[in-house]
Amino acid sequence: MSRIPRVLMTDVSGGMGMASLKAMLPSVGREYDLTLLVRDFERNRAAMSPSMLPFLGRAGLSIVWGDLDDRGALVACLEGCDLVLHMAAFVSPAADYHPTTAMRVNFGGTRNLVEAVRELGQADATTLVYIGMVVETGDRMPPIHWGRVGDPIEPSMFDYYAVSKVAAERYVIEWGLGRWVSLRQTGITGPAMARIRDAIQLHNCLDNVLEYISDRDSCTMMAHLASYDAAGSLPGAFWGHVYNVGGGEACPA
Repeated sequence: MSRIPRVLMTDVSGGMGMASLKAMLPSVGREYDLTLLVRDFERNRAAMSPSMLPFLGRAGLSIVWGDLDDRGALVACLEGCDLVLHMAAFVSPAADYHPTTAMRVNFGGTRNLVEAVRELGQADATTLVYIGMVVETGDRMPPIHWGRVGDPIEPSMFDYYAVSKVAAERYVIEWGLGRWVSLRQTGITGPAMARIRDAIQLHNCLDNVLEYISDRDSCTMMAHLASYDAAGSLPGAFWGHVYNVGGGEACPA
């Protein structure tokens, strides 16, 4: 019997991460085993405890408490890992107030992840799904609101979150992994967005065009990616590219 694939997901405590975990659970232990890298601090443990209660003890699911600066935790998660779903990020509005932290977590954390894969000798064995952001192409008010992957990379002034995501995405592209993909997300509508209480809520002009995606479509994309990769049904041409993420009724995810 062949070995069941191993999947690592970073940042399950975020809105996209928790939704993705719930969508992936029916496949865990059957199609693949899933390891969760969760940042270890008191507030996170308190928040995660009730959220994770229904999942604890499930066959094929394991939690590693640590972060992307913890080389030991990374090695424990990555050794023998077939697929990484890298969603961990320090996002806006917090990133707007703490740009140094945004660069350390978003670029530095991604660099640490890639370097750990390479040091383990798994550059051709471990597939990396990196979650980028459409903010990498900057302010796109009408009439230039139709974004394409090949558009110039021009983060908005003072958007250090976007700068950190550009740096991280470029690192993923250039540092010799055999199979990688960058999926540029947009704003994710869902309970997490509804809880934001910050001036960032006023950043969208009344005549702007909104490109939001739902947490449902986002988690469906992640669940299908993991299942398709485990089954070997994704064409080789899918990898090694950058894609913009979309949602809605016609969403192919």
